[in-house]
Amino acid sequence: MVSLGWKAARSRAFRDSDDFMDEFIATLTTLGGIYAKFLQGILLGYMVSKGKKMSAGQLDIFEDNPNPGLSAEEIRTVLGPASERIQLKSHDPIGVGSYSAVYSAILDGTKPVVVKILRPNIHTEINADLKFLRKLTYIFRIANIKIVAVDIVQFYSSFKTACLKETDFPAEYLFASEMYERYKDHEYIVVPRTYIELCNDNLIIQEQVGGISAKTLVEAKMKDHEDISAITKEYYDTDLIFVMRELSYEMFYSFLTNRSFHGDLHPGNVRILPNNKVAILDFGIKAEPYKANIVPAVINKLLSDAKFLEGDFDLVRLLDAHFRLYMAKLYESIESLLVYHKRDVREFFSLLVKAMGVDAVNVSEAKRKQWINGGPASMLNDLLKGSDKFGIEVKIRDHTTQRAVSTQYSLLKALGLKGSNGLGPVYRRLGEVIMKERPELFSSKKLLLPDLALENVYGWLEKLTSTNPELASKLRQALNDGVGESPTANL
Repeated sequence: MVSLGWKAARSRAFRDSDDFMDEFIATLTTLGGIYAKFLQGILLGYMVSKGKKMSAGQLDIFEDNPNPGLSAEEIRTVLGPASERIQLKSHDPIGVGSYSAVYSAILDGTKPVVVKILRPNIHTEINADLKFLRKLTYIFRIANIKIVAVDIVQFYSSFKTACLKETDFPAEYLFASEMYERYKDHEYIVVPRTYIELCNDNLIIQEQVGGISAKTLVEAKMKDHEDISAITKEYYDTDLIFVMRELSYEMFYSFLTNRSFHGDLHPGNVRILPNNKVAILDFGIKAEPYKANIVPAVINKLLSDAKFLEGDFDLVRLLDAHFRLYMAKLYESIESLLVYHKRDVREFFSLLVKAMGVDAVNVSEAKRKQWINGGPASMLNDLLKGSDKFGIEVKIRDHTTQRAVSTQYSLLKALGLKGSNGLGPVYRRLGEVIMKERPELFSSKKLLLPDLALENVYGWLEKLTSTNPELASKLRQALNDGVGESPTANL
């Protein structure tokens, strides 16, 4: 903590120093468990805000937790009446999470099941860990590190709530049962059955699924350089790219149609099964769906990203999609001012790109490939070298949903699905389906009254003036030119 505090002060004094963030990442990665989860939630935002290139090891932080060492007697105590029907295969867990350990067992002499037991004293440990993380948020403030995708204090608050929910086993096994009912007849997605009658506050019992853990595949790819797509095809007759696209589709489709979904699809929670099936495990984090009012912006962003993955780097379109989703109030304000004067909002973003003076067209093939593999955030990073001076922000409305999406992206990347092998087809399919199923959400635009729209734009331009007065001046003129004789003349 002292070392981090010193480097935080140094980072504030020497703006070009990355000492603090490098040690912060290394420290939380080493601590693992709840700290790794916390780190997952802020790294993507840091990458976007700083324009910093980070290694795969820094971005794809997954858990690696020690055996809690429960004795046979401790396990029998937790099992309670279920001990008469459950026989453990071993007292060594087959998996260990931040809050629990999972054991392989047999139910009623024939049914393979897994027994998930809450770690002893976990609530005391969590409270101590959360207090430590709270102190780290203050150190972030000392370092004056701004993460545009995440308000660190707000994120800590939502993270604390999520941690406490993960130890709520009754809520977890009820959600697991809900997911089982939803997917029990699905062609590709498998959710294990939960034996609710045997579960309690410290115990969850579910059927055991076979296949191979995505964590094992990731390790084989990273350590042994195995062709994991070939392995899953040869041994399981499963197309890895296909099933991961189907899993991604289900996640987004649920969020876009007002349904909760699994909120933590890291490699340890995903198993590849024979015959083009994929299983999802561990339902401690329940991610809530998108609010109906942002569904059109999400679809617009996904369709924009699909074009990006095909090599269309239209910066005007990308910024339009970014503002519409992540800076919604400002986007609505700009759009309202222009629409009232029969001008298209894209005209503003065309002027913005021109005023920024960045070139997304004349780039090398190597750079294009790098962008496609890295995604739109990678391209914006490269072009903008950090976003403060251009007034670009990322306002996350639901951290559990954002974490679910970020974790899923890390999973796909770890498995080698990126660029043209990634999610473009999924995004297009989602766009077609959602616009057909929920046309009322796309039927009209929300326009703000001119005075309110003007106030919002003025506030943004004032903020931008402090970091980039030349750009702010150009945008004021652009808006004045766009709406003619109007109140914006006073911007």
